[in-house]
Amino acid sequence: MFRRNREGQASLEMVLVMPLLFTIILAVTQVGHMVYVQNTIEQASREAVRVAATQNNMDRARQTAAAICQSLGDGRLKVDITHSGNGMPGIGDMVTVTVIYSYGGIANIIRNLWQRSLNIEASSMMRIECERKEEIYH
Repeated sequence: MFRRNREGQASLEMVLVMPLLFTIILAVTQVGHMVYVQNTIEQASREAVRVAATQNNMDRARQTAAAICQSLGDGRLKVDITHSGNGMPGIGDMVTVTVIYSYGGIANIIRNLWQRSLNIEASSMMRIECERKEEIYH
């Protein structure tokens, strides 16, 4: 008699535990993807500042950052390049590249609930070591 009443117990426990299990799996997946995005953004920032410092070409630095972040998707990437000098950047000026990525995924829920976007940001700084190449040859 007791056995007959317990036949659905395992099914009921599974139904109660599965949403929690799926939520944990989703959270771990999203955290892993955010770490991947952060690493990509940091790499883009480092490479872009290297191009800006060694070639003194800010347009090429933006293109380098965009090329590295191409796998992340279009329209959510912003690359800011600033330098410490007045006017055109020159030897000895510090150049800073900041790469900002508006994260999607589960962050869309955050954006809808709190009216805030989740941005992943990385910044790198380096000293400019050369004159602008186009100015030398023209």
